[in-house]
Amino acid sequence: MDLDDFDSIQTSAEEIQKVLKNDGLNLLINNAGINIDGGLNDITPEMMTKSHTINVIGPMMVTKAGLNMVTKCLTNELTPHGILCASVHPGWVKTDMGTEKAPLTKEESIQGLLRVFSNLSDKDNGSFIDWRGERVPW
Repeated sequence: MDLDDFDSIQTSAEEIQKVLKNDGLNLLINNAGINIDGGLNDITPEMMTKSHTINVIGPMMVTKAGLNMVTKCLTNELTPHGILCASVHPGWVKTDMGTEKAPLTKEESIQGLLRVFSNLSDKDNGSFIDWRGERVPW
């Protein structure tokens, strides 16, 4: 879905509901982020607005710094319903945003994330974990 387009978000939610019916969603990866290229003289108000929408408002309407707190709040709210919540850091990855200086390839990060997702348990509820499955203090 396009986090810069509310209709896209709503359409995605409706499509998921059609497919899953009452079976429920067992994994939601909330992953959004864009990088603005250029110097201060090159950045337009429109570019800043899009960056703010995707990087701040899109991930549950919080800054990245507040994402772990949202995970804790969701944990408190959703645990009684049998829903586990965790923030997972993919590592510094070689992407357009991460650059070639990053130590991880996309494949390495994804393989690690898949291992972490498949091993999540109650002990991880409300925690911040990296792509290796190690707890990240915050």
